Amino acid sequence: MSAIEVQDLSPRSQEKRRAIIDAAQALFLDSGFGATSMDAVAEKAGVSKRTVYSHFDSKESLFGSVMSSMCTMLGGGASEYLGPAAEETQAGKVILGDLPEGDVRHVMHTLGCRFLGLVTQPEAIALFRVVIAESGRFPELGDEFYRNGAEPLVQSLAQYLSLQVECGKLAIDDPCYAAHRFLSMVKEPIHMYILLGQAKTPTEADVEEAVASSVSAFLKIYAAD
Repeated sequence: MSAIEVQDLSPRSQEKRRAIIDAAQALFLDSGFGATSMDAVAEKAGVSKRTVYSHFDSKESLFGSVMSSMCTMLGGGASEYLGPAAEETQAGKVILGDLPEGDVRHVMHTLGCRFLGLVTQPEAIALFRVVIAESGRFPELGDEFYRNGAEPLVQSLAQYLSLQVECGKLAIDDPCYAAHRFLSMVKEPIHMYILLGQAKTPTEADVEEAVASSVSAFLKIYAAD
């Protein structure tokens, strides 16, 4: 169901849809994708199973909506790292939607801090663990995770990098690969340490320091002659 269709719902129907997504999120993060049934979602949301299916035709599509909802929620909830977040459901727009104008280093630093702040939040780590644990049995889960999370962000960042190439500020042959590379540089090793339970959510100072180092390395690799 698209954003326009959701807006066309009555206030009560929108309220039920929100309850379904909230219930599904809690169950997915607590029990995993495979162990969560649509019956359990309906019971926790306080609606009928028929109502759940009237909004979401499958558990996979429900998971996709949970993903989108969490991207928006995390983007707004991580304000100490992110600053104002765009009110969009796709991760790329949440993070890139209000980037300030300025030199490439400043923009990339702002983006990096938003991204690292987002992916290291407890809810994001919990979701990532669910996807990793379940994607072997449910490959479509990984597809949904990528489509709603990494893909829109990589595409948005690649577009920004392409513009910088056109302006002569960067020298990049493959903007999509460079976007992946930058996000990986920013994310690791902090994200892996947290994922494995070896570290806590980073402080703002931790984020700033890690991102500054990654941006400097990235700009050295792709500096224009």
